[in-house]
This record gives sequence, structure tokens and C-alpha cells, in this order.
Amino acid sequence: MYSSITKKQLSMKNKIYITGIGVISSLGNSAGDFFSSIKNQKENISDNLNPYFKREAKISQGTFVKNFDPEIFIDPMKSRRMDGFIQFGFSSVTQAMKDAGIENDLIIKKDAAFIFNTTYGPFNTSYEYLETLFTKGPGKVLSSQFSNSVVNALNGHVAMHYGTKGNNTMLVSTSPIEYAFSLLGSGQVDMAIVTGTEQLSDSIADVFEIFVSKNEKKFNKISAFDKNYSTGIFGDGSVTLVLETEKSALARNSRKYCEIGDPATRYDRQLNYNLCELSNDGELLQSAMKESLTYFNFTEHDIDLICSATNSFAGMNYSEAAAIKNLFKQKSVPITSSKSYLGETLGASELFNVLWAIFVIKEQTIPCINNLSDPIDNSLDLVKGRHRNCPINNILLNSFYFGGAVSSVVCRKP
Repeated sequence: MYSSITKKQLSMKNKIYITGIGVISSLGNSAGDFFSSIKNQKENISDNLNPYFKREAKISQGTFVKNFDPEIFIDPMKSRRMDGFIQFGFSSVTQAMKDAGIENDLIIKKDAAFIFNTTYGPFNTSYEYLETLFTKGPGKVLSSQFSNSVVNALNGHVAMHYGTKGNNTMLVSTSPIEYAFSLLGSGQVDMAIVTGTEQLSDSIADVFEIFVSKNEKKFNKISAFDKNYSTGIFGDGSVTLVLETEKSALARNSRKYCEIGDPATRYDRQLNYNLCELSNDGELLQSAMKESLTYFNFTEHDIDLICSATNSFAGMNYSEAAAIKNLFKQKSVPITSSKSYLGETLGASELFNVLWAIFVIKEQTIPCINNLSDPIDNSLDLVKGRHRNCPINNILLNSFYFGGAVSSVVCRKP
């Protein structure tokens, strides 16, 4: 991994573009359906309807993937040997490879990097595997349970199916774009396939009781920057982006969705403990935002939109609001929130934010923040009530990761 300065010096030789996208989500299981749902301001929250939830949990709501048929994207024989988590990830990879026009290009696939990020991995399968192992013994464990419980199993499936032989890496709860950027910017690869995947379970819901232990209310809506919502709603799904150097994109005559900069990452130890008790000054996020602007030699006056990191957790709301105010001062920048539609998608959240930015650049439309009625700070330009049509070229994307990573990256219109 290169230092931020070295990465910048190297990557300025090569612009980095996003040339392929794929998505499995609560808003749709293709990019077209996903974008249509944003246009129509849809949210898809389920309450005790999710098949992964086998018992009552304090957080029983979530924005779950629905109407998902893996055999649309995966050979049925292979699909039956995958668990839901791998099916999510592999399906989004398949879409992105096809969208980028590389699904049958053996030379490109051979050299491309594959980078995968998650927070909890195949938690459902791992739980079932360990439960069977400890209660019934190793003789009762299914071979598919064991193989699917391996956190980086998706990396193996992608390598075997597509024949990729380049850098193949799994990350946990951090910025996969930052790592991809170091490979692309240094010239080690010309293309990186980047995936983020999460699948919810009742066991994960039990773990998150600590985050809502002080809240008596149970909400059936999600928002961001709203005084009335202080409990997070969680979501699952998968996003895959194909990142490509300018040289490669020009050689292939690739479609360019957006140009992406070098992410800046900080570590906030408070995120290890309780999302509801983050400090309100937002100092680390402010630092990350400021550094991310330098890649394009931007100042805060060049940013047309902020796609926020916050979900409904009060700690995130106030921390990000403070960071934005301290950096942008008197400049009013519109703020949108993908998580007010998707919920907290953990290890996939940064890539969902990038997909959100691609929609904005494509449609020149800023999605309003869902269910925002009582903003925590009226001095911020929180897009409220209905979508806003206006020229958008440069978008700042923020991300919080459980475990402590705080990240910012800039996307701009190609």
C-alpha cells in the first residue's frame, strides 16, 4: 500500500473511471431498477418478513433484498452450491462484468484485480456451520456449509468462473476503493473489479441491540439528519464497480459513468464502541473530506453535492453535520443520503454511495432525503421533500465503517 502522497503522484498519470456497475439491493436487482426506484422515491422496509430472521430480535426491521432470483445471473448448478451471501456478491459481479463488456474478454479478466469488502461476511452460514459442529458434531456438517462459511469464498468463485489471475483481495470494513486506487494509480493493474456485500441475519440484529439500548422507540421509517429518528435501520445487498485507467478505457472505447478520485481515510476509535455516542465535532471526517478534495485540486467551493455517510443514528447525524459545517463554513452545499433509502449496508455502503453519485450525474437530479421532516440543523442545505433538478458535476461522498474507518472520496462528471 502506498502513502497518500505517493498514490497521488502516481495516479495523476492515470485518470480512473468507473466503466461498469452491478447491484443487488432492496431498491432493485439491476442498475435500471435501482435508478428507477430512486426516481420514484421508494423505500422497502420489512418488519419480521425477512426469511433470514428466524426469531424475534430487537432490530427486526430492515431494507432487505426482495424478489431475488440468483439463477438469472448464475448457472443453476453453481447457484445451488452457494449460500445467499455469495449469490448476492456473484450476481452483482456478473452484472458489472457484462455492463463493462468484459465478461468474455479473457485477456482483460486475466490481469484484472478483484477486491471484495464486507463487514460480517456470510454470517448466516457461519452461524449455522458452527451450531451444527458444536451441537451435532463434525459428521453432521455439510461440505457446502463449510465452504460457504469461509469469508473470502466469493473471491474464489469469481476467480474460478472468470479466470481472473490478478490481485485477489478481501478487506473487512474499510474502503475498497482506496486499495483499488493504489493498484490502478501505481500501474500494477489497468482494471479493478470492486465489490461490497452484506447479508443480514437475526444474529447480527441481536448484536446491534447495544446500539439502540437507550432508545425506547421502534421506527418503521428511515431518514438522516432528522431529530425524530435515532435508531438505525439496517440493509443488505451487493454492489460491484469496474474501475479502469484512462488508458484502458480509451483503448476499449468504454462508457465512463464518472471519474473517481483517491479516497482519504481516517480512523475513529469511537466507532468501535457505540454509534450513538460519537463525538459531535466531526474532526476526523472533516480532515478526510479536506484531503479528498486535493486529488482534483478542488476547494470546498468546487463541490456541488455531498452524499452523506449518516444513517438514523444520532451520533452519526451530529458528527457529520459538524464536519460539513466546519469545512464548508458559509458555503451552502446540497446534501443527500443513500442510507435514507437503503438503510445501513455496512461494508457495501461506500459503493452504494458511488452508485448514488452515478445516478445523480446521469440524471442531474438530487434525490431528497427520505422522511426528513425535522432537521437537526436548519443551516445545512438538506434536500427535503422532493428531488431537486440542478447541474451537478462534482460530488463528495462520505463513509463510516464499523470498526473505525472514516472515508471521503470525490466523484466527478467525466
